[in-house]
Amino acid sequence: MAANSAAPEIPAAPGAADASVALLRSVHGRRLDMAARSSGVTLSSVNEAAEELLLAAYRPLPTLARLLERLLRSLAEATGALEGSLSLRAHGTLALRRSGRDLHLRWVDASDAPRLASPAPAAKAPTITEPIVYGGADLGELRLSPGADVGRADVGREARAASLCRAVSRASASLVKRHEVERWAEERLGQPAMLIGASAAVRAVDTFIERAAASRLPVLIQGELGTEKEIVAASLHSLGPDGGGPFVVVHDPGQLQDDALARLSRWFEQARGGTLLIDGVDELPPPAQSGLLALLRAGQSLGGSAGERRALPRIISASTGDLHRLVREGQFSKPLLMMLDFLSISLPPLRVRREDIETLVAWVLHRYGHPWDLKSTEELIGACQAYAWPENLAELERAVVRLAVMTGAEPIRRADILEHTPWIASAPAHAVRGHGGQRAAPRLQPPPDEAACRWARMVLAKDFSQLSMLHDGLGRALVYLGEHYAEPISLAQLARHARVSASHLSYLFKSSLGVSFKPFLGWLRVERAKQLLESSRQRITDVAIAVGFADLSYFEKLFRRLVGVSPRVYRRHTVPSGRGDGEVR
Repeated sequence: MAANSAAPEIPAAPGAADASVALLRSVHGRRLDMAARSSGVTLSSVNEAAEELLLAAYRPLPTLARLLERLLRSLAEATGALEGSLSLRAHGTLALRRSGRDLHLRWVDASDAPRLASPAPAAKAPTITEPIVYGGADLGELRLSPGADVGRADVGREARAASLCRAVSRASASLVKRHEVERWAEERLGQPAMLIGASAAVRAVDTFIERAAASRLPVLIQGELGTEKEIVAASLHSLGPDGGGPFVVVHDPGQLQDDALARLSRWFEQARGGTLLIDGVDELPPPAQSGLLALLRAGQSLGGSAGERRALPRIISASTGDLHRLVREGQFSKPLLMMLDFLSISLPPLRVRREDIETLVAWVLHRYGHPWDLKSTEELIGACQAYAWPENLAELERAVVRLAVMTGAEPIRRADILEHTPWIASAPAHAVRGHGGQRAAPRLQPPPDEAACRWARMVLAKDFSQLSMLHDGLGRALVYLGEHYAEPISLAQLARHARVSASHLSYLFKSSLGVSFKPFLGWLRVERAKQLLESSRQRITDVAIAVGFADLSYFEKLFRRLVGVSPRVYRRHTVPSGRGDGEVR
């Protein structure tokens, strides 16, 4: 959604009409700001009210019309409005009228809108008018009559209502454009692509898209694994001047080697007059970096007409790694980064978007055909809000869909979460009892990185069904570790089996799993040790050796740090009564 009232205004396109609108808005806004200050209304309180209104009203409902209805109804309830209307040139007019305590909304024809949405003459209530603008283009208008008692006696209330109207007008513009992107993606890409959420972090992304879409400058999108990088790229393309042109996406550019320049040249040709998205630009090997730089320089110096230069594709690069850090480490070309980093944005990870979790869960359930109002529960939302989501929206989507399928027609309860997606639960994945069921189990600490621990469990179980979401080199490394985790192995040796450089494999571990190679190997060995402690009567010394630890004291120290208890205590509380007594190290 659009940025709240604290964000700077987006300048309108030049023109007499736009200048008049901007001037009137500026004069009216200054008058209300002065009135608000004189009445004791603070900007912070108004912003908080707007934030609460947008978060409460927002739901990723199936239609834009229903979402706009919720917005206008919430605005009317917050301001005590008698009447109002939200008019959009491409969608019609939504009229609102209050009758006692009831609010009545309906979509009307343009000819009916002025009669239904204008204030009654007897009321003599002031009318707040806020244009709905996106990227300088006038999309429509929001009109609201806060009530007959609003005037000189209550200028603070009028100022608050005007600020809320401004926030709703911005949100309405962004929602209209989000749904335009969704329709474009379904028609052109065969799948939905739309930003979801109403948090300040997501509204800032909306603002960036609004400002950057009109340009043809290169864009660098940085974000953690699983953030909405391709959705943002699709939005920039479809809302830009070349939205009707091709949208070419290059996935897994790390595979470009000797023929890099030729393949890049073909993609440039395919994307002429449109956009070329390089998804994973941080994985480009040196030959591909050189080839891309050469093509960008050739395009920059291209002569000919403006039309010929315009036919060159707009370059959007997406990266999970910090390209500036990679430049400092000598792994990425500084001249290439200078060519790519004209406009840039860092996408917010899911862990800083707690306010969006409930709507994202609803969106995922609806997208996959599950009734979100039935399946979603407080237990599910609470668990999702407490979890850090190291793989962000991609991981949330997989977890929620798995829970929806495995619970059939029933709501998703905490027991289901513990059974099917235990890593997202804040409590241990399973409760265990001591001898005779009398002693409570110790509270096992979650590992420092849940994603790495989950991949470790999958590697041990030889469950490689999700390897396709990882880089091929990292996938080969994990398969090899599944067989050889107990052997002495260095990063250089593993890189040879993965058929990538050691530095690149190190980067893949950190960017995709959130940890470096050695900590991941340690967690892999500890996970296997837990299995042996639960299922066998081997001595702890033998368990340590079996999983690859030559130093018993280091094994016990690492086990305690990752699990929260010593190997001996872990066995005592996980092995049924009668087993494990008399154990010798």
